[in-house]
Amino acid sequence: RRYSVGSPCVPSPSQHRLPTLYRRDMKPIEFTPLTDDLSEELKVSCKPGLMPMAGVTVSPSGCAMPEEYELYANRLHNFEVYEDDVWVISYPKCGTTWTQEMVWLIGNNCDFDAASERLLLQRFPFLEAVSIIPQPQLDERAQFLDEHVLFADTIDFVEEQPSPRFIKSHLPVALLPKQIWTKKPKIIYVTRNPMDAAISYYHHHRLWNGYVGSYETFMDGFLQDKLVYSPFWEHVLEFKNMENQEHMLITSFEEMKKDLKGVILRTADFMGKKLSDEQVEELTFHLSFSNM
Repeated sequence: RRYSVGSPCVPSPSQHRLPTLYRRDMKPIEFTPLTDDLSEELKVSCKPGLMPMAGVTVSPSGCAMPEEYELYANRLHNFEVYEDDVWVISYPKCGTTWTQEMVWLIGNNCDFDAASERLLLQRFPFLEAVSIIPQPQLDERAQFLDEHVLFADTIDFVEEQPSPRFIKSHLPVALLPKQIWTKKPKIIYVTRNPMDAAISYYHHHRLWNGYVGSYETFMDGFLQDKLVYSPFWEHVLEFKNMENQEHMLITSFEEMKKDLKGVILRTADFMGKKLSDEQVEELTFHLSFSNM
């Protein structure tokens, strides 16, 4: 059955209730539990970990998300965006981390020393991480990790960052903060060959979520839009349709592999940053596979 955010009978992970939520076109966001056989098989094939399987689909986007997302949807939708924010957005496993490191260094005058002193998740935090990781798992892991490594509430953490903020998200167009379409910060969207993205996502689930199901079942989940942040093609095409907007840059994992220096120069130009020839060479080496 379907239910809207704020419905008195929302079967959410806790008793916390959210007010009615609207996307850009003012259609209410609704959640539909994923109870089909494939979704259930995927769920039972995972041990508790950092990447849960999807528990609901979110309308009108059609995006599959964990049940925990319901508790944070309103905060994410109303997250305050600044014009000088810099966002890197993608479907998971499309070269996001690689792109984040490039973008942060371009935006910070290739300060490699500063980059080495702080983890990427501190310099370039993952906005909605708190909404996809169950709180008990965060609390358990926090006992063994430095408090600066894993932030229990990533939304608060991003809000507290000084400008310009560098923000990572995997959310599709319809679920991003509404102000992103009025403030129009810089957005770098990165995509990848779907087969390679799916295979990488499979290995990610094995590593981070203890996935023990078959490869074939996981790929069925990818193809049938049962994985978190799916469907893949809708995610990509909604951003692709906006690539002519001045605040949007589309790049790809394959482009970075083929012509890393060219992508660096194009990204720097998009961000309004002038890099010296020496900086370009240093950054190209820093981001190369041989140096990773």
